Parts: sequence; structure tokens; C-alpha cells
Amino acid sequence: MRAGITIGVPIFRGKLFVEESLASVRDQTYPEIEVIMSLDGPDPECEKICRQFLTDSRFRLVVQPRRLGWMSHTNWLMSQVQTEFWHLQEQDDVIEPTFLATLVEYACGHPNVAAAFSDVHTFGFTDIEITMSSVIGSAVMRQMKLIHEHFQGVAPLGLIRTEALRMAGGLQANEFENFAADTTLMAGLARWGELHRVPLELYRKRVHAESTHVTWWKWAIDRRFKAWQVHCIDMLQQALLIDATPQDRRLLWLAIIKRLVLPPMASHFLNIAELTVAERVDVLDSFLKRARTSSIDIPRNLDAAWDEIDSWTKGFYWVESKEGLVANQL
Repeated sequence: MRAGITIGVPIFRGKLFVEESLASVRDQTYPEIEVIMSLDGPDPECEKICRQFLTDSRFRLVVQPRRLGWMSHTNWLMSQVQTEFWHLQEQDDVIEPTFLATLVEYACGHPNVAAAFSDVHTFGFTDIEITMSSVIGSAVMRQMKLIHEHFQGVAPLGLIRTEALRMAGGLQANEFENFAADTTLMAGLARWGELHRVPLELYRKRVHAESTHVTWWKWAIDRRFKAWQVHCIDMLQQALLIDATPQDRRLLWLAIIKRLVLPPMASHFLNIAELTVAERVDVLDSFLKRARTSSIDIPRNLDAAWDEIDSWTKGFYWVESKEGLVANQL
């Protein structure tokens, strides 16, 4: 790997904001950068804006012959990295001039760090600060902390060590418009090393009507529950890839079940506290059916048969069967 940072900028219908975003990259105080501006399909208006930055030899422009979609496009950009570090620059967002210099200095001083990230301040539709605590400790503890405490994908907006990015395997698709793929990427990065917060507000995230995260909260409740179940399976898949004992893997499994059905994590996306016990049983039963048909060999990982897994999973969380609930009400 060469020293320096590759900055990938996936661009799709970005004419309103991409110039401001690219200017914030160009104006970084850290000079050793390679910037790949990539248009997701031909777009003459955005191409004209991007070409203004080609006077800087650190910038290059790629026009994809056909649309790849945000996930495949971003993964393509990640595959181009030949430097020690990677940063994803979303076309709507803006970074402070010292963003890269601050994070690369920190990362170089902490070689066990997979990602160093700053605090985020939103603008546009919302004006809030988003912070994420550091994810440290053993591989098991890092996965535990992510499962129990984190949903906002802050770390992927920071500086990522390319070795960790390769291990994570990029963004992973799912059937619900790749819901929370950035959160799952954090779990992949945490398999390589720690995720460290640098407590400075250096990243500005624009929130507008077409922001992907905004659309998730407009989904019907049934779709949101199904998306949350798939997200929990995605997180489980990353967690079970670490080197761990069957006992540790069982603890990770139970942590995922807690994320699925109990506050505070489930409350990030669902009105989980308003559910009846019977509705929670439905959520858990539906998740267990999905888990059985997933690509993860859960019985092998947990060293237990499915009947046993079902029994102690429901027992641990005091979840009765729907039949039992009905019987108790008669």
C-alpha cells in the first residue's frame, strides 16, 4: 500500500450539492490524497461540475457506462484503493479543512485502529450533533458493543484503514434497499480492529428530502419490522466471522436477540415499547424462521441444535409461545 488517502466520491444526480462537497475535499490541509469522482451513469450536468476540479492533478473523473446503484457503485470505488487509507465522501456532505489531517495523524499513532472518525453535525432538514463512542477491546467485546449500543453509521464516514476495509468485504446487500448497510460495515471493520472516536466536530452531513436514511422512516410498520430482522441477521453474520468459542458465539447470538426485540436498540427504528407481548413473540418467531433459512450455519457456530437454540433463546428473554399466551388469558 502507498502512503496517503484515497477519497471516493460516488455521484448520482448530485448537481445541487456536489460542487460544495468536492471543494471541501480540495481544500483539505492534508495534501497526500487521490480523489476519484465517479458518476453513476452518464450525467452531463454533473460531469461539467466535476471537470472543473481536474485542474488539480489529485482528482480524476470516471463515468460509469451504466448505473450501478449506490451500493455497487460505492463498492466499486472501494475496490480501486491502492493507498493506506480510504475515505468515502458522500456527494451531499462537507468536511472541515482539517478533517483528514486530524484523522490520519490519529490513525498513524494508533496502528490497531480500523477506523478513526469525528463527530457529525447535520444540516438541511435537521440541525443535530451525532456522536458515536469508541468501539474497543477484544474482537468479541467490539462486536458486543456494536450490537448493544450502536445504530448510526458514523464510523464509515471517517478514515478507514484499507486492510480493515478489505477484511470487511465492503458494503453488504440486503433485500430491503440495503437497509443499514453502513452499520453492518462497522461490524465488518471491527473484525479487523478498533473504531476510535476523535471528539471534534469535523464532518457535516446534509439531510434533505431524498436522503436515503430519511426514506426508511416513511416505510409501513410491517416493512420496518422485516427490515430490522434482516439487519439483525446481517449483524449476526459479521459477528460470527470472528475467532471465538461456542460460548462467546452464544452470547453474541443472545445480544442480537436483545437488539431485535428490546429497547433501547430496537427503539431506534421501531415503536418496540408499544408492542404487546404477543406481537413481540411474532417478531421473534419471524426472526428465527429467517435465521433458519439464512446462509449462516447457526447450529454449527453455536454448537447446538435448532430445538435447543429456540428453547434457551425464548427462555432467556422470558418469551412465551402465542399458544401459551392465549391459554393464560382464558
